[in-house]
Amino acid sequence: MDTMLSILPPTNDWIFKLLFGDERHKDNTIALLKSFLRLPEDEFDITFMDSTLKPEDEDDKTGIVDIKLNTKRGLILAEEIQVNPFPCLEKRISFYKSKLITGQIGEGDSYEVIRRVICICIMDYTLFSGTKEYLNRFVFTILITGCVLKKCLRRYTR
Repeated sequence: MDTMLSILPPTNDWIFKLLFGDERHKDNTIALLKSFLRLPEDEFDITFMDSTLKPEDEDDKTGIVDIKLNTKRGLILAEEIQVNPFPCLEKRISFYKSKLITGQIGEGDSYEVIRRVICICIMDYTLFSGTKEYLNRFVFTILITGCVLKKCLRRYTR
């Protein structure tokens, strides 16, 4: 088994998706989510979704997250693993979360249909110099008051 681990590391995109993005290994996915998130237990009743973030027209960029999930209460979770430093990763994750939000609403829809989105990015390198924290949480915040817009979006990096 140790030989398999050295040959097939879970940080490989394909292996990560097999271990955590496959219905057959749902327990692994739930355990991983619980290591990041403090949510009511029924939020971990998850459904795997198509991980392609579809373009709205032919000139739009397509995004593909490693794993996309929906919870029983409608929370949308996206997981991404990034082993090698990637230029503009912050912008790529922002693009993904924006597509996950805008993909929920169509012309004439009420903004009430938009569900909360949480993006989790697992990295094997330091993205933010100056912090030694293992888990970082990003939210929309009013800088002066510290007031947080809680209902729509969160992003976690590890």
